[in-house]
Amino acid sequence: MRLLLTWLDRGTAGPQPAHRAHRPDPDAPALIGLLRQPDLGPHQRVGVLCTSSDRALAQGLVDALLAHPQLSLADASPLPVPTPAVSDPSSAAKVVEALGPLLSGLPRPCDLDVVLGSGASEADRAREAAWHWLHARGLLDLGGRTRLLRRGAAGRWVDATPSAPPREPLVLAGDSPAAVALRAAVDQLGPTAAHVHLLGTVSSEAEAVARALHARSPRREAPLVTGGCAHLSGEALRQALLGPGGWLRQATGGSLWLDRGDLLPAELAAPLLAGAAEHGVRLLVGSPTPPAAGAASLAAALGAQLSLPALRERAADLPLLVTRLLGELGGHGLSIDREVWRALARAPLGGGLPELRAEVRRWVLTCTESVTVEDLSPGLAPAHEGAGPRASSAAHDPAALLRPLAVQVADLEARALRAVLAHTEGNKSAAARLLDVDRNTLKRKLRALGAD
Repeated sequence: MRLLLTWLDRGTAGPQPAHRAHRPDPDAPALIGLLRQPDLGPHQRVGVLCTSSDRALAQGLVDALLAHPQLSLADASPLPVPTPAVSDPSSAAKVVEALGPLLSGLPRPCDLDVVLGSGASEADRAREAAWHWLHARGLLDLGGRTRLLRRGAAGRWVDATPSAPPREPLVLAGDSPAAVALRAAVDQLGPTAAHVHLLGTVSSEAEAVARALHARSPRREAPLVTGGCAHLSGEALRQALLGPGGWLRQATGGSLWLDRGDLLPAELAAPLLAGAAEHGVRLLVGSPTPPAAGAASLAAALGAQLSLPALRERAADLPLLVTRLLGELGGHGLSIDREVWRALARAPLGGGLPELRAEVRRWVLTCTESVTVEDLSPGLAPAHEGAGPRASSAAHDPAALLRPLAVQVADLEARALRAVLAHTEGNKSAAARLLDVDRNTLKRKLRALGAD
């Protein structure tokens, strides 16, 4: 199915404030010409965006389209945009804010065409800027092809869709103050030769930032080698770093991403820095926040430090992040209930983007049309009234307490094991350290759960 969206209002002509000066009725022949243009169609559905005050005018345009003998539309309808959000259509920010909920309710999957304004007024330019902003962030992706159309020479409509720039990794995506500050720091540090100490509790997020730093550097064509200190120790770690075929030699002229640098023995810090200088390697070292005491010597020697914000500091980015994840995981058709957004904004999300990705993947697998708070994992669902912010499933279901104690303890242990494994992204050694248990004990418990 191909859907066409056009915007109608009578508030884009005359002196400022433009939205108070009514213009003539909409140019129905121009829109009919677009719908009849062979290289752009056929369109099965048309949505006419309008403010509440212009709904009658939009209905007249819809009636004209449906009655046209040479058009075979399955449906055409006015789509009132929430007010007072667009009481001033010359505000691009207001337009974006208003369109978000409306876009989430459009049919998926489908191809989408958006009619851009003429650009002759402040309102037209603001709406065009809003469409471009939404398109650049993937928020117009309904599971098919998206085009932005503009009227060209001789009345023909042309595809004015800009080439999509490479998407930033999710850890850098968004417009929250934390995301903007992180991108600015990466843009500033990327072109330099400085070693960088990345402080963040989620290793995959820190690695994504390390890759972004490498991609912005003059050495982007040279190798980016990845290594880590979590699984090696003693002489094995020394050889992996400094040996003839070690990570430093592999990364000659490029960058070395070293995960869990806080576990690097103090006696290897100086040889690592010397080896990096010898082979022309830039060090990008990741550590938890705050770093363990053993990382002090290495951290002091690195040229720059960059702290990654926790996902809970980026609540304003959640709609964008979830929308992108739904697109990546095949969940285009799911609508998200408003209470779900509120619950996500209040959730601790200590597992960062991997936890959010796992949650969205679960929605895609278990939900058919919409996601409600009842579909959220226990750690994300809002607590019942009178319960604490991290109420257990027993608090939601008092009958859960009327079970044998051994069963309740086993259930709690199983949930704890799964939560820690999600946090460490399946790294059993890291999970064992967090739980303060022997790795073999952890493996035995996981085998009993069928999760090994």
